[in-house]
Amino acid sequence: MIKLAVFVEGQTEQLFVQRLVQEVAGHHNVEIELAKASHGGKSGLPRRFLLLQPPKPLGKQFFVLIVDSATDSRVASDIRDQYGSLVSAGYSLVLGLRDVYPELRSEIPRIRRAIDGVLPKGSVSVNVVLAIMEVEAWFLAEHTHFARLYPGLTLEMANNAIGDDLQTLDVEDIAHPTETLNTIYQLVGRAYRKKKDQVSDIVKVLDYDHLYVELRNGITAFSSLCDHLDSFLSSETAPKSPT
Repeated sequence: MIKLAVFVEGQTEQLFVQRLVQEVAGHHNVEIELAKASHGGKSGLPRRFLLLQPPKPLGKQFFVLIVDSATDSRVASDIRDQYGSLVSAGYSLVLGLRDVYPELRSEIPRIRRAIDGVLPKGSVSVNVVLAIMEVEAWFLAEHTHFARLYPGLTLEMANNAIGDDLQTLDVEDIAHPTETLNTIYQLVGRAYRKKKDQVSDIVKVLDYDHLYVELRNGITAFSSLCDHLDSFLSSETAPKSPT
């Protein structure tokens, strides 16, 4: 079994990565475990990680641990602090995913330098993907989900509301994707508030083939995440799928 650990900044990212991995790897090929960091890490208090999704019998081709670090500032440091135990446990790749927002776009070089200064160096590769400006930009790119999530919500309505065309817009240029998504959902009397039930509904209706195949190259950060997943899923040490 090949093992990947992904540390993300929050619940939205955790739910999205879970679904993305299942769609790309195949539900029958991958076992996913979810965990969340509890309070700690300051003033000598220990950092704890609570299991959110009980482990199931193993035997799948791939195993992915997705940890909600509960804040963007802890993603890199959680990777650093847990790196030794992950290496000992046989993980072959460690990834991080966090938003740039609420930091300014101009701060991206500084953020990258700060992350690089924290990440451990060792036998297992570590990479952190910065979603520009938020993971919700990727939801906006996959605009076909609007009508599946809220019947009657059309692309034309969305484009008129934001004053741009989501079919041609570089979603990484959007300053605050969460607010843009909220503006669009409000057209049908809904709001985007990052609540678990709503995010779960969104990630269920996203078209992952469209995202992974057609939109990927136009979204730099998402493409980077996909490249790392491709590398993990095509590992030469992975057991062969049954024919």
